[in-house]
Parts: sequence; C-alpha cells; structure tokens
Amino acid sequence: MIFQFSKYPFDPKFGLPSPEPVPAPLVCDDILPCLLLFFSWLFKLLIWLSVAFSIIMIALTGLRIIIQPGEIKNLGKNLIWIITGFVVALVSYSLVLLIERLVATGNIG
Repeated sequence: MIFQFSKYPFDPKFGLPSPEPVPAPLVCDDILPCLLLFFSWLFKLLIWLSVAFSIIMIALTGLRIIIQPGEIKNLGKNLIWIITGFVVALVSYSLVLLIERLVATGNIG
C-alpha cells in the first residue's frame, strides 16, 4: 500500500511520532503504522471541518442578528452554543497533540 504526498508521522523503530518526516511515497509494510496514519489524517480532517463549520455558522448567525433583530435572544443562545463547540474542538485538538508529544518524547517541551 503506497501513500503519496504524505509525511510519515511515526518513528519506524518504535511506531511513535517522529520529529522528522520521511519523504513520500510511504510504503506501509505493517498494518499498525497505516492505521495510525489513517486515524491521524481522519482526526485532522474532522478538526478542520468542525472549525470551518463553526466559523460559517458564526457568520450566518451574525447575519441573522442583523436581519432579524427581534429574535436576538434566541440567536444569542445559538451563538453561545456555536462558540462553545468551536472551543471544544480546539481544546480536543490541543489535548491530542499534548498526549501525542508526551508519549513520543516523555516530556511536554
């Protein structure tokens, strides 16, 4: 199985994240590095989509507040939930990166 145009995020000796990427193409000889790479891509895609969706919804809610000023109470609650989802997405991404670095290097810095 060959993955082109990708960075190899795992140290070939240990299966842990590597600070230096191996150039593409990536040939997966074992299923574990391929699965970890797939889930890494999937997680980054989901985080990107959730942030993009939050920004679009914030813009649409702002436009609805301008167009329908009578419903500002309901739209304000909607805006609070959108911002809460945005913050949860960013915190989850940062926690995953923190855990990944802790596992890979044994320290935070």
